[in-house]
Amino acid sequence: PSRRELREYCERLREVKRTHPALEVCVSLGLLSEEDLSALKDAGVVRIHCNLETSPEFFREVCTSHRIDDKIETLKRAKALGLDVCSGGLIGMGETLLDRIRLARLCRELEVPSIPINLLYRVPGTPLANVEALSQDEFLVAAALFRLANPTAYLRFAGGRSLLTPDTVREAMRIGINSAISGDLLTTTSGGNPIDDAALFSNAGYDAP
Repeated sequence: PSRRELREYCERLREVKRTHPALEVCVSLGLLSEEDLSALKDAGVVRIHCNLETSPEFFREVCTSHRIDDKIETLKRAKALGLDVCSGGLIGMGETLLDRIRLARLCRELEVPSIPINLLYRVPGTPLANVEALSQDEFLVAAALFRLANPTAYLRFAGGRSLLTPDTVREAMRIGINSAISGDLLTTTSGGNPIDDAALFSNAGYDAP
C-alpha cells in the first residue's frame, strides 16, 4: 500500500476497534515494511496475512512482480514486532508434489501458526485457466502433508473449497484441517456460510463456536 492508503487503512481500523473493541483484526495488505507493520499494530491489528503461495522454486514460474523472499521478509518483520502471522498457499497451479512439500516445510521453518490452503479456481481468460485440475485425492494428500509438517498449526479451508465434494471436505477434516475462512473470497470464489461451517466442524468432532 502507498503512504496515503496505509493512513486510510489505519484510520478505518481504529474505527473498527472503537466500534468492536473485542474484535481481533487480521489484515491482508501484501508486502509491508517495518514502518507499515508498526503503524498497523498501533491501529489495533493483531495478525498479518501474507501467503507464500508456493515453493521458492516454483514461485518464479507464476509471479514476476516480486520474489518469495519479499513475502518471507514481511512475515519475519511482523513476527519481530510481536504480531501473529497467517500464511499458506495456492495449490493446483501446475506445481509438483515436491513443491507442495517444500511449501509445507517452509511454513514449518517460519513457525506459521495459521495456514490457509487455497485450491486454484480456474477463471477463463487468465494465464492458469487451462492448468489441469487437481484431483480430490491430490488435495487430501496435500492436506496430510501440511498437517504432518505443521502438527500444531491451524490448517484452514480457504479459496476453492467449493470445488471439493462433501466427502472430500469431511475427509480433509479427518486428516487434519481444523478451521476455515468463511464467507465469500475476493470476487471469483464463494466460501462457506459461517453457520453451516460451524455445524460442519461440530459434526466432525471439533469444538465449534
